[in-house]
Amino acid sequence: MSRLLMIFALSLGFVGFSTLASAEVEVEVEFSDRVTDVLGRIDRIELRREGYFRQYSVDLRSRLRSTQRLNNSIFSHTEWAGELLIPELENYSLENLLRALIVESMSRAGIEFDGTIQTQLDLIRVKNHSLRLIANGNTYAKGRFTAIDASGQVVRSAEISANLVLDYTTEISYEGPDFAFYTTDPENRIGPTLAFFVKKGLSALFPGNDFPRAVVIEF
Repeated sequence: MSRLLMIFALSLGFVGFSTLASAEVEVEVEFSDRVTDVLGRIDRIELRREGYFRQYSVDLRSRLRSTQRLNNSIFSHTEWAGELLIPELENYSLENLLRALIVESMSRAGIEFDGTIQTQLDLIRVKNHSLRLIANGNTYAKGRFTAIDASGQVVRSAEISANLVLDYTTEISYEGPDFAFYTTDPENRIGPTLAFFVKKGLSALFPGNDFPRAVVIEF
């Protein structure tokens, strides 16, 4: 956790194209014009909903369901992906979440890469997201992942099209090894889609390694 806090201290304030350095790997994130045009609106929506979720352990759009009013106690020991990856709420954004997913996924897979991971997010769609510009009948992300070694040579590069694939668990005190998301997140929020995009992208760069999945806790 402290490692991620140190990382994000270096990344605050960057939008569009920027560089993140850590002891393990350097990460560069770039967005297409299509994503950049809606980035601010995505971030405002996601920040508001993440804040509500951290307070009540329930999605903002489900807040009136009486059966979910006890979620704070029910999920009191669950390590939710959003808070695990970005401890400070004010830092929560699409870019920072994408960065943290890459860094933490490589760490959990035991990969030390002396170089740079570049990722470009060209398109993201989430079926029932409240921002209609990214809502779509299918949930997926498209872009590119590239691994560049310390000498500046491209080791491997891959175009990624990631239609969301999920694992499920009923374990209400989930603590890993995968990234845990709430039951309504896959159709309403960007987290699970980004997590699968990163898993698929890193698997293309480092084949044969087991990277964390997006796990939905059903309740």
